Amino acid sequence: MEKIESKIISVTVYSDRAQVCRSASFKLDDGEQIVCFDNLPENVEQKSIRVTGNGKAVLRDISFKTINFAEPQNDAVKKMLEQKNVLHEKLDKQRALSELADLERNFLDKITEKLTAPEKKQKSGELNPDSWIKMIDFYRNKLELLEEQKSKSGKLSRLLNDELEKIDEDLALLNTGRDRIRNQVEVTLEMKESDSIELELSYMVYGPCWYPVYDLRVSTEDKQMNITYNAMVSQATSEDWNDVHLKLSTAQPQVDGTIPKLYPWHINMYSPKQLYSKAAAPMRMKKTIMGESEVCEEPGEMMKASMSIAPPESIVETQATSVVFAPAGTNTIVSDNTPYRVTVLIKDFPAEFRYESVPKLSPYTYLKAKVKNNSEYPLLAGDSNIFMDNNFVANAYLKTVAPEEEFWTSLGIDEGIKVERKFIRKYEKEEGLISKKTKFIYEYRLIIENKRKTSEDLILQEQIPITGHQDITVELIAPKINKESSSLKLTDENIIEWQLLPDAGEKIEFPFSFSIDYPRNSQVAGLD
Repeated sequence: MEKIESKIISVTVYSDRAQVCRSASFKLDDGEQIVCFDNLPENVEQKSIRVTGNGKAVLRDISFKTINFAEPQNDAVKKMLEQKNVLHEKLDKQRALSELADLERNFLDKITEKLTAPEKKQKSGELNPDSWIKMIDFYRNKLELLEEQKSKSGKLSRLLNDELEKIDEDLALLNTGRDRIRNQVEVTLEMKESDSIELELSYMVYGPCWYPVYDLRVSTEDKQMNITYNAMVSQATSEDWNDVHLKLSTAQPQVDGTIPKLYPWHINMYSPKQLYSKAAAPMRMKKTIMGESEVCEEPGEMMKASMSIAPPESIVETQATSVVFAPAGTNTIVSDNTPYRVTVLIKDFPAEFRYESVPKLSPYTYLKAKVKNNSEYPLLAGDSNIFMDNNFVANAYLKTVAPEEEFWTSLGIDEGIKVERKFIRKYEKEEGLISKKTKFIYEYRLIIENKRKTSEDLILQEQIPITGHQDITVELIAPKINKESSSLKLTDENIIEWQLLPDAGEKIEFPFSFSIDYPRNSQVAGLD
C-alpha cells in the first residue's frame, strides 16, 4: 500500500458542513495497486466519499478505515507538563505550611487552656500581673504570626491553582493525554501498464459553516445604495484550506429533501373492542414509519452502494432549490474556527428614500431606503452594517430578499427634518346640566421643519385610543379624514398616517385633536 500526497483544491461550504475535494497525481506500476489518502478529518461522513480519476486503470474497490493512535508529545507539551509538576510541588509546600500553622495554633490553645484553668489549692498571693501580661502579649503576637502565615499560604495556593488550571486548559486544546483517530481511504486500482494517475477524492465533513454579513453604504446625494455581500466562513476540521476554490451553497443538506407523506387519519367512537392487539401494533407502526416500502437494504449493501465511483458532477451556479456562490480567485481558510471574510458581491443599487416619524414616541425622524434587488443573488437573512454618506449610523438585520424583490431598510435618525409634538390643552366640554356623560378634548399641534436642501417624502404617524366598551366614544376632531384621500389615512388600529412632501426650508404646522366621552362618575383605564 502506498500513501499518496494529496492537496485540497476546492471546497463547497454549507450552513453546517462542507464538501471537500482533494487531488493527487502519482505514477503506478502495472498490476493491482493500493493507494491511501491518509490523515483525513475526524468528522468525515463515510457515506459521502466519492473517488474519480484519469489514467489507464480500473477501480476495483474503495474502503474507509479508522486508525486509533496515541499522539506523541511535542516539546511544548513536555514543557507544560514539567511546569505542572513544579507547580504541584510548590502547592504541596504551601499546604504543608498551612497545616503546620494549624498545629501550632492548636498547641498554643492547649497551653493557654492549661495555664488559665483554675486550681483547687491556688492561693491569691500567687497571681503575678507582670507574668500574665507577658503571656498575653506572647499569645497575641504568636497568633498574629500564625494568621499571617495562613493568609500568605492561602493566597499563594490560589495563584498556583490558577496557573494549574491554565496549563490544563492549554493541554486540553492540544488534545493531549488521549488516543486520537486517523481516517483513511484506501483505493484499489488495477493497472494494465505503468502509467501516471490522477485521482480526486471528495467527502463531506461536519462542522464548517458560513453566514452572510452586509455592508450597506448609502449616498443620499446620488440616491444609491452600495451593497457589499460578505460571507463569514469558519472551520475547525484539523486541515487548513490553503488557496482553494471556494463555493458557498444555500442548500440545507441537514433537511430531508423528500416531502413527508400523509396517511389516512381515522377517528371513531370509543369502544374497548377496537383497541389494537399487542401483536398487531408493531406491524402498524412499521408501516407508518417506512411508508409504502417495507423492504430495507442490509447495512453492507447500503455502504457498498455509497462507496461506488460516481461520475464528476457539474455544479451550476443557480439550481432548482438552492444557489451556489463561487467567489472569484482562491481563498485560504485556516482550521482555527475563526470567521474569515469572503466577498461574494459588491454592487450599486438605485435607492428610494423616505422619512418616517412617530413624534408621540420619539422627537426624531428616521430615514429608510427602498431598494430592488436587481441582481441574480438572493440576499440571505443576516446582520448588516449601515453607513450613510461614509458615516457609520447603525446595525440592522436584513431579511431574506429574493432576486427582483424590493426591500426596505432603516438608516437611522436624520436631524435634517425636525418634528415637534406640542401639547396644547386638555379640557372638559360641558354637554348640558342633565347630561350623564363626561367629555374630554385633547389638543396638540404638530410642527415639521425641513432643513434639507431638497424636498423630502415624510410619513408621520399619530394615534387615537381604541374604545373597548360600548359606553366609551372616541372621535377624531382634527384632521378630518377623507376616505378617498391617499395622503391621509386612518387604519383599523386607529393609527393616523400623513404622507407629506415638505419643500426645502419649509415649515408646516397643523392641529391634531380628539375627544373621549364616557359615563359621568366613571373611570377609564388606559388614558394618559
